[in-house]
Amino acid sequence: MVKKLGDLETNDDAFKGVVSSKASLKAKFDTELRKQIESERVIQKTRNDLTRAVNAFLQNVALPNVSRQQREQIRRGLEDGIKTSFNAQCEMMFTLLEKKAKAKLEAFEFLVAACDYTEFKEGKTGANALLFSTATRQRIDELLKRADSAAEEVNAFQKNQSENTKAKMDELGR
Repeated sequence: MVKKLGDLETNDDAFKGVVSSKASLKAKFDTELRKQIESERVIQKTRNDLTRAVNAFLQNVALPNVSRQQREQIRRGLEDGIKTSFNAQCEMMFTLLEKKAKAKLEAFEFLVAACDYTEFKEGKTGANALLFSTATRQRIDELLKRADSAAEEVNAFQKNQSENTKAKMDELGR
């Protein structure tokens, strides 16, 4: 289970090393919980900022030396391309990142709460210092599987986008 907890991509050592008390372990989980909340906030802010930036770009496309009609056609073409391709890809990425962040957030919320009613065993490493009931362990495993699945979706999407971009670049280079 420690490996699964560590797979939540935390930079904190909440799942490593010997912890001195239940309170210190709970504090580490709580720190990770706050990081996930901030992660969701950053994703939402970036999504909104990108939308505003794209709209501002489309409104301010400068095309000197072309007629007004040509400028409008080019602007509409850019707008259609951005809205149908770029925005759709960005929206999918943001959706997947939010799904991943929410899954991790839910896992840490549960771990923080579980610390309150779980026995602590001194001298054990990270999350292994908590003696979870079978039902609690099953719930943690379920939450971690959901977080792992969301992370895999993000990675697969990023890999697909990277491969598509490389293929398009190769095609343009011919």
